[in-house]
Parts: sequence; C-alpha cells; structure tokens
Amino acid sequence: MAFIAYQTFKLQDTLVETLLQAVQNALNAAQREHKELYYEERAERNMQLKELVVGLDRHLLQALSDIQQIVLVSDCPASLKVEQIAALLENERPMQAALEKQINRMQAEVDRGEQEKDYFQLLSRRSLKLQTRVSEIVRELRLDDRASSQPLLDAIHYYQRTGGNLERSAPIAFLPASEQAAVFNETGKFQPSLYKILLFAKIAEAVKGGKINLIHSHKYRSLDDYLIPQTAWEQKREELLEEACLESCADCESTLETLSQTLNQQHKHTNRRVQEGFNPLLQIRDDGSFHVATPKQEEFDTTPLSRFFPERKYVSLLEVLHTVQQATSFLDEFEHWQRTHHKRRPPEKTFFAGIIGYGCDIGQHKIAQISKQISENELENTIN
Repeated sequence: MAFIAYQTFKLQDTLVETLLQAVQNALNAAQREHKELYYEERAERNMQLKELVVGLDRHLLQALSDIQQIVLVSDCPASLKVEQIAALLENERPMQAALEKQINRMQAEVDRGEQEKDYFQLLSRRSLKLQTRVSEIVRELRLDDRASSQPLLDAIHYYQRTGGNLERSAPIAFLPASEQAAVFNETGKFQPSLYKILLFAKIAEAVKGGKINLIHSHKYRSLDDYLIPQTAWEQKREELLEEACLESCADCESTLETLSQTLNQQHKHTNRRVQEGFNPLLQIRDDGSFHVATPKQEEFDTTPLSRFFPERKYVSLLEVLHTVQQATSFLDEFEHWQRTHHKRRPPEKTFFAGIIGYGCDIGQHKIAQISKQISENELENTIN
C-alpha cells in the first residue's frame, strides 16, 4: 500500500511538472513569435509615422501659420479674411483626407497593441498542440478545495465536468478584464481554444505560486498537509511533545522569552568580540555595512549513519538481500505451493538469484548462467 501510494503521488508530481513545462514552452513560443512579428512590422510603422509627421509639418502646421498671418492683417476686411481662409482650407482638403487616413491607421495600430489581439491570436494557434499534451492531465487533477483559489477552482471543475467541451457559459472570473474580453471575438462569439490555453496558463501560474494545491502529491500539497493535523495536535499535544522530548518547550511564551534572552546575550558577546578585535573574519566597511569571510573547511563525513555503511561507494544487491535476510529472516515466509511437499528446501542463494532475476528483469536463463553453483533446473523449481 505504501508503494502504491508513493507511486501515485510521484505520478501526480510528474504529470504536474509536465503540465508546467508544456505550458511554459507554449507561452515562450507565443511571446517569441509576437516579438518577431512586432520587429518585422517596426519598419512599416516607422515609415507610416514619418509620413504622418511630415504631412502634419508641411500641411497642417503650414496652413495654421498662413491662417494666423491672414488674421493678423489689420487693414483687411473680415469678410475677405474669411474668404482667404476658406480658399486656403479648400486647397488643403486633399491632404487633410490623406492625413486623416494615416491618423486612423496609426490609431488602429495603437488600439491593436493595447488589446494584445495579435498575442491572443498567436496563443489560440498554439492551443491545440498544448491541449494534446495537458488536457487529460487537467481532467485528472485532484485538487485540495480547502486551500486553493476559488475562481480558478470553479473553472477547473467546470472543465473537468464537461470533459473540455466548453460553452460560452464557462467561468471567466479567474481571468483579468483584458483576457475576459479577448475570449469573445468582435462578433461576441466564444473562443474555446483561447480560453483553454489561458486556463492552462493560470493553472500553471497558480500551482507554482501555491494558490492551487493537490491532494495526492509530494511537492504541490497545501503547507498545512505537511504538518500535524490541528485536531490531532489539540487532542494529543502532551503526548506528541513527550515523544519529541519537547516537554520543556510546552509553554510557548516562556520558551520565546528564554530564546530571546539567549539570543540577546549572544549578540552582546559577538559584538564585544568584534570590538576587541577577536573576530578577524568580520570586516566593517566604511559605509557601515559588513562582510563575513568564510574560510574553506576540509570535507568530512558527518552523517550519523555513515558507520553502518561500507566505505566503498557501491553495495551489491546480493549483499543487500543477505543483510535484510539476517535482520528479518524474510525468506522463511516462502512456502512450497504444495502443502504435502517434503523435499529439501532450496538454499538462500537460489532464492536470492530468483528474486534478483525477477526484480531486475534479467530472466531465469541468464541469471542461472551468471550465477555460480546454481543450476537452471534448481532455479526454475525454486521460482515456480
């Protein structure tokens, strides 16, 4: 059961990591393509902007300057001034239409950039490829509803209930306003492909940020799940403290006060040694900051369990099985499948050969060939 639970948790972590990697690759590709598209259009935009500036300078500003000169003539009747201004404006009408067209085109470019329509279109085109990789993963995620973002949870549950067959009623509260508007095109039609890739991106972002937690996972569970449950702590507090030899820390306030006093004394001791010059590894800079030099230490094994293991790096599987047999006598649990069988029990080495042959997928024939003093017939009978 422990093995199955471990493999289940490990599989969930692997699938989530696949989801994160696939989503990140899709977003990176879309952003890269969007930048390339922007740079390709930059020359055309610069040419349009230059034409617009030249047109405004030569015609609009010049026309305004001419009108100003007409207005400033003092000995000219007002009616004549109006006629001159009207004639001037009439001459500039063709150029005015051209400038208006250029301005409208630039305005459209600005609007399109603000709404990121190009980027959303690129995302939509990459959605299908991403769906083939992560749709099934999202449908099988088992989320911890207690410690996850509710708007995004609603969207994920809807996606799982519908099997990915989305309608325009799909939840969009988890998306910012610009993306909510983008999932509906100019005619108000719902765009499932864009919705899905935005959903996948928000799931990946929430998983990495801890806003979404899984139930069957080692790496992506809620922080509280790694702790002793609150009810168990309240019911067995004294027992748990005793098991951990922490009875002296049972009173939180007293423990914190003691630690605070100890820390304060250590600060005083450290500062005094620095002032007296006994700590050459600490250097005070001119601006008041400090630097601590860390001398290189010789490497040595401090693992408490190191004395139980051989000094050589590798341990043979046969030695592992033999050690476990000495400690637990697990081979005694193997019985002949016929209860009336009274033949000689095979030696331990034959059992070990059969277990290694199965566990390492070496095969009965090959393990018999590479084993000393074990016949293939004896090994086959033992395995059977």
